Amino acid sequence: MSLVAFLIEGIAAMAVEIDRHAYGAWLIAIISLIGLALALRGYFTPNDGISFTPGALLVVISTALILAASVLLGLTGLPVWVIVVLDVLLLLGLLGTALAAWFLQTYLLVALMFVGVIAWIVHVISPRLFHAVSTNVGAGT
Repeated sequence: MSLVAFLIEGIAAMAVEIDRHAYGAWLIAIISLIGLALALRGYFTPNDGISFTPGALLVVISTALILAASVLLGLTGLPVWVIVVLDVLLLLGLLGTALAAWFLQTYLLVALMFVGVIAWIVHVISPRLFHAVSTNVGAGT
């Protein structure tokens, strides 16, 4: 057995399952990871004008929270109310981070957050939420 096959079987046996229908959530995770790298670069780059400012730190924290929320949405086994709460908070986080990045004149991060909003729309209209609602209604919960 090769090392790659061993790793794939180990990942498949993990208790946390990845939802294959949460395309938008994983796209938001990738976008927020890139945004986190940009925000960290802006925060730690000396003579950048925004380095070590509270606004830049706010953008770093908000992109990290967007990353955490999108990864949680990409996992299975979440109750419907958690999905809805995370969806709403994720949209507010994306829009708020875009506004803060605009104030900091980090226009690439603004563009990334708007791409994230498009990915959020893809996530919301994906069949994952409708599937979770239909299975919970059918189960009598």
